[in-house]
Amino acid sequence: MPFSFEKTTTVKVATLFIALNTVVLPFSYACAKEVSEQTVSQSQLSLIASQFLEKIKSKKEFSGPNYGIENGSIHALQGDFDQIPDGQALLLRPKIGTLLYEFDIYAVKKNRTVYFSFLDVIDILELAINFDPETKKGNGWFLREDWKINVDLNQGVVLSKEGKIDILPNDFFEQEGDIFVSQEALSQWLSMDFVSDVGQQYLEIYSPYPLPGVARNYRLQKNKRGGGYNNTAQLPRKETEYDWFDINTADVRLGTRYRKLGKSKATRLHTSSVAVQGQALKHEAYLLASGDNEENLQSVRARLSKRDENPELLGPLKARSYVLGDTDITDIPLTGDARQELGFRVSNNTLTNVDFETTDINGDAIPNWDVELYRNGVLVASQLVDDNGRYEFSDVQLFAGNNVFEIFFYGQQGEIRNRTINIPVNAALLASQDNTYDVSVSLSDTETYRKNQTDDVDRDTPHLSARYNKVIGGALGYVGVRNRNVEGENKTFVGVGATKLIANTIVDVNAGIDDKANTAAQIVARKNIKEWNLALRGLVQDENYTPNETTNPRVYEVAANAQRNFRFTPTTRSNVSVDAEYGEVASGDVLTTGRLGLSHQFGPYNISDTTFYESISPASGTDSDRLENTLSLRANMGKVFVRGGVNYDIKPESKVDEYFSQISYRPNSKFSGDLYLEHDPDERFNEARLNLNYTHKNFRTSPFIEVDSNDEIFAGVNVNFNVIDSPNDSLPIITSKQTMGRSMVSAFVYHDKNGNFVYDGEDEPLPDVTVESLNVKRRADTNEKGYSLIRNLSGVRATDIVVDDQTLPDPFMISAGQGFSIFPSPGEITELKFPVHLAGEIDGTISVRNENGDVKLAKGGEITLYSLSPQTRKEHQKITVPVAYDGFYIASKVPPGRYLMTISNETASRFKAAAPNPEFIDIGYAGDTLYGHDFELLANRKNVPINVSYELPDDFSVLSDISDILYTVKIGDKNSSFLSEMVSKIAKKRIPSRVFNGLSPLKEIGGEKEEYYMSKTNDLADLFERCEMILDYGLSCSLEVWVPDFVAEEAVTVASR
Repeated sequence: MPFSFEKTTTVKVATLFIALNTVVLPFSYACAKEVSEQTVSQSQLSLIASQFLEKIKSKKEFSGPNYGIENGSIHALQGDFDQIPDGQALLLRPKIGTLLYEFDIYAVKKNRTVYFSFLDVIDILELAINFDPETKKGNGWFLREDWKINVDLNQGVVLSKEGKIDILPNDFFEQEGDIFVSQEALSQWLSMDFVSDVGQQYLEIYSPYPLPGVARNYRLQKNKRGGGYNNTAQLPRKETEYDWFDINTADVRLGTRYRKLGKSKATRLHTSSVAVQGQALKHEAYLLASGDNEENLQSVRARLSKRDENPELLGPLKARSYVLGDTDITDIPLTGDARQELGFRVSNNTLTNVDFETTDINGDAIPNWDVELYRNGVLVASQLVDDNGRYEFSDVQLFAGNNVFEIFFYGQQGEIRNRTINIPVNAALLASQDNTYDVSVSLSDTETYRKNQTDDVDRDTPHLSARYNKVIGGALGYVGVRNRNVEGENKTFVGVGATKLIANTIVDVNAGIDDKANTAAQIVARKNIKEWNLALRGLVQDENYTPNETTNPRVYEVAANAQRNFRFTPTTRSNVSVDAEYGEVASGDVLTTGRLGLSHQFGPYNISDTTFYESISPASGTDSDRLENTLSLRANMGKVFVRGGVNYDIKPESKVDEYFSQISYRPNSKFSGDLYLEHDPDERFNEARLNLNYTHKNFRTSPFIEVDSNDEIFAGVNVNFNVIDSPNDSLPIITSKQTMGRSMVSAFVYHDKNGNFVYDGEDEPLPDVTVESLNVKRRADTNEKGYSLIRNLSGVRATDIVVDDQTLPDPFMISAGQGFSIFPSPGEITELKFPVHLAGEIDGTISVRNENGDVKLAKGGEITLYSLSPQTRKEHQKITVPVAYDGFYIASKVPPGRYLMTISNETASRFKAAAPNPEFIDIGYAGDTLYGHDFELLANRKNVPINVSYELPDDFSVLSDISDILYTVKIGDKNSSFLSEMVSKIAKKRIPSRVFNGLSPLKEIGGEKEEYYMSKTNDLADLFERCEMILDYGLSCSLEVWVPDFVAEEAVTVASR
């Protein structure tokens, strides 16, 4: 993508306005104090909940009063408390740690203590207790389902977790039909501590288990941020947009070498390698080129690729991925090795590994780096990355369940990188391979460019490999064909096989046949028995079956493998691995091998010992045995990392073959040193290498020197840096951090003052705002221009990208959109825009007027705001606002837009009253505050229920001609009984015709028991009055509001601009 540069920088100057809520007491004495409510960060909320969960895990019992409270803290509150006169009413906000509840609990100071409304405690803390203030009885449970409670105030007894508790005369009193329980009695009944901080108007609560609200919020935050087991992206997907040419990242490595042996002439070599990733020709692009001053350009590996989560690529092929260039060829068991060659590969498979017996672990890395593969802490194999930047561990054994591998990379500058891979094998995974194919066409042993070509006779010859998978009878079967030249002869191989889980045993059967009827067959069984991973493999094949370049192929083979991981503590574990193999080749030679691996991890230390045995019995000649042992150690002790070991030959002669060790010291994040020592006692050869590493924010460099006992001196210096073509900077970013193989997100966050979702006019960028990736945990703050760059995202998992609203500069600011999900590609920089709006606030009072005209404040209930604006986020389509004990409500952080505001249907039913006509509320983009929106319910009147639907019936064709919200009346109830239906038909005949004048029936929806009507004027107030009249005649009637699909979907489109 081309560079873009912001020519004019608009610096926002704003003042954060903190609203101090003044709580007005509903009694004669005003005890108001301003409270600056603390906004709890999501990390703090998670910490509180996790602490509760730790208590649950440890089964810590509640020890009675003052649970987790210092006595000094209680006495510190006494001064404020003594200033409050008896009989004073209080509104106290529940507080747990730094978590503040949204609503107050009504309380009264009396008898030198505080009494709480028992119903408020139950409702606001969401306790599973049913209590009737009229009968003064209640029952249920609290905190845990096995903590039962039974309250009988008439008998003066509470049966709770603490046993039978006698209720004392001063433990409670009754006032205006409500029951107030003392702080001390409540603590005893509910096994919690309640401490009133009247100075700050808080009610501190300490409990041994999380209250329902805390536990629920913890779960919601965990799911929102990608926690838990279902860590999948949920937000609308931002599709990848491919460019003709857009190289986003590059890894540059430069080095110079000096070598001198004794008195010979010194040689100098300058090396370089450049790897780039991005997009080219509307595809993902990768290229690695390496060379030196002697050979100039030595090799090039390049590829173009494309992938999709859905099978929508290449038209009728319905592919999910394809690669053109240097690609891994399709693997088919028993038909030859799979390697990387120049060609084309296409597949509709969602996985890269389709062979569940073994796997090939390979990838791109920096040439000449050391790579070690570990399974459960045991070294499996090691190798050197070749000059083409490839490493590959072939035929690595897999077992049932999760197969977790660790790959460690050791660089020439002392770099240490690691990567974890999990390859699960289970029935669900096998089933996902049904009806999948994988085809590759390539040139044998060929890459994009290599200056020094090999003399292989098969080089540049066509190589075809194709495989098809099908699930049959619970088994994953496959059939494949491979055509290639082997030692100058064109051969065709056909492979078939199946994988099936039988009694938790993975059974693999493979067979192959070539074009001359030579055959091969293999069976593998793998099972976990008492934490031992066991595998047994058998192979037979004709001596002329040669899918690879060999003149002496195997004719039969039997192998067994056993592994187990012993975990003693979270940081201490041991591993055992045993391998044995017996086989014969075509010449008649018999080969027997055995391997025993032992590993122990204790804290930062790891010791691994491997013993290898090999016996060769030739058809003619003398048997030979070889027995050797490798002991290796690793330790990571903060600033010091140590790696070392010894190779010991036991047979045919007992001797130490080699000692080796490496120690790395990193005093800080910028400097480190590495010393590598090697000693061969048999050859009396010693070698030492010293690296001194420096990491700058823009580059990494490492001078080194290597000397040995043969008077050879090898010295040089390496320089490495990465380049990022950031879309919001005029110059590329040069960094020392690795970017290859990873993707990035460039996010622009701005205050959209006019609400058009376009950065224009007086809009301002927002600095210091956090943008985060939820499923792959990454965060980045915006700079002074409002841009952030999230780096190091995985290219194999979709992730949600959102703005952390808590980091916005104004507490009333909210993100206009809910965010996006992306499925990033390596080397890709996805550009996202996040407009931010100022939210509004609405407050008022809810009251109930009875038949005598008396008005009382509603104690509790809910106000509902239904969004009627297309740009509203889905989670804001319905906003529920609780009503406090004094009838007051406040709707905070209401997004800009138009809303239909009404008293909830449940609240009207609770007070057995009718809600008034709903109101239309408009919140502008300036953060409007609307005061005094009061609602008055009429007691003993039938309420008109209101329902808003954002998903419309498929046959609701009437909306195709409507460009706005549709208001309708629904008469009847589909769940009514036959008798009720007959009564309704009679009642309907009594309704005056004027009630239905101007109404048209909607026959597309409804049924025999329900009828829908719309009016020509589409007037909500008119329909509300008609519905009131219909209710008065004994029929069921409700208002149904329909938001057309195109209005709801417009929100996603607008937010993506």
